[in-house]
Amino acid sequence: MASFTLHIQYVDRPAETRVFTNRDQVTFGRDVGDIALRDSQVSGRHGQITFTGGVLRYEDFGSTNGSFLLDGRRIHTLELSQGMTIRLGNSLIAVQALDSPLAAGKGRTMVAGAGLAPFAPPPGPPPSRPLVGAPTPPASPAADDPQALGLAPTGYMPAISAPPGFQQPVARPPEAPPPAPPRPEIDDEEATVQHLPVVDSAPAPGALPISGGDLTGLLKQAWSILQPVIIPASLITGAITVPIALIGGILGFIPYVGGVINFIFALAQLALLPLAVAAVYRFMLGRYLGAPIDPQTAWRQQIDEAREVWPSFFLASLIAGVGALFLIIPGILLGIFIGPVYFVEGKRMVDINLRTLELTKRDPLPLIILVFIVAIAIAIALAIPLAIFGLLGAIGGLLSAVLLAALGAVILPFGATLALLLYFGLRRRFEGGEPEEAARAILTAVEAAKPLSQA
Repeated sequence: MASFTLHIQYVDRPAETRVFTNRDQVTFGRDVGDIALRDSQVSGRHGQITFTGGVLRYEDFGSTNGSFLLDGRRIHTLELSQGMTIRLGNSLIAVQALDSPLAAGKGRTMVAGAGLAPFAPPPGPPPSRPLVGAPTPPASPAADDPQALGLAPTGYMPAISAPPGFQQPVARPPEAPPPAPPRPEIDDEEATVQHLPVVDSAPAPGALPISGGDLTGLLKQAWSILQPVIIPASLITGAITVPIALIGGILGFIPYVGGVINFIFALAQLALLPLAVAAVYRFMLGRYLGAPIDPQTAWRQQIDEAREVWPSFFLASLIAGVGALFLIIPGILLGIFIGPVYFVEGKRMVDINLRTLELTKRDPLPLIILVFIVAIAIAIALAIPLAIFGLLGAIGGLLSAVLLAALGAVILPFGATLALLLYFGLRRRFEGGEPEEAARAILTAVEAAKPLSQA
């Protein structure tokens, strides 16, 4: 029977030891999760430990203040072994026991940050069993002074140290920077409306920062990302919608039979559009993060995973569409981040809309203004050609349908790019961390896990 034991040192109450038997996932958070740490320096959803195939692994969810080894190195993912300790905020999580035949010999680590050596216990005997006759080493400042580990003085812990027998902090290598000072977490009700931020960090190839409060600049940034790939991005949906619009217009001249065939084509288009929308988002997300894939690969991946992709995008789009149809603004707030929430955060079905609403309600005004500006611009651009086509009778109707299908094929990737800029900007501002870096790591891990036929 597979199990693991965690020793948890809290900031506001005595430490405890918990045994998890046949559990493949344990989540950590400030007030929610399987283990609620009640630590002001811990994010609402901070990280999780997974136990699959005999491998115990920790993953940070992109938290504001991060997750660290005891020597100060920040981690994103870490393969744990018995005796290892990690720090979340001011709390310590130590692996006290690991009971699984498959776990023997494990212990490799993946530490965030370039140039850092893999984590390993200090050479020689464990700290709890010094050599006979060896001089007593001076006490590690990290074990006696919370500030030495970058910890904020809070709550219950007068001193921070790993439980007896666990790996103690090792000397920080010269190239390892000290952990950033913790920043206070911002709850939804505490967030104030402000302009979109200027991103100081250098963007990945193809990725552009968000200009502070400049909606015109934001539109230009989205266009500069899309412009080099506008034709393949537009063909992802245009290859479906434009031919169907053209064929449907021609069949419209045939009584009875034409209407039936048109209906069949409309159903086929309805069935394919959720996959097409997902393919557009996946294609533009790769472009934005500097990890591009070709349109054919984007399409093939959505088809291979259609049983999960199709219902999620259909239901999430339907909920957003109903909201836009009847209440307009709620529709915007429910649907603008469908793509990145699905691919980056792994949300499915209604959870996509709920997560989108969680992000958009923190600063809804710029999003609403931006959507209305784009909608008005599109309406003005279409007004003249549609009016002209309206004078041409049935031929004009055919041309109008083709024009709308072609324009929609361009607007979708442009809107997806805008959504990505806004999504990562809001996450960085309200949730901290490096969301693009975390998203790039997630996409890389997902691609690596795919069979060669899907990669």
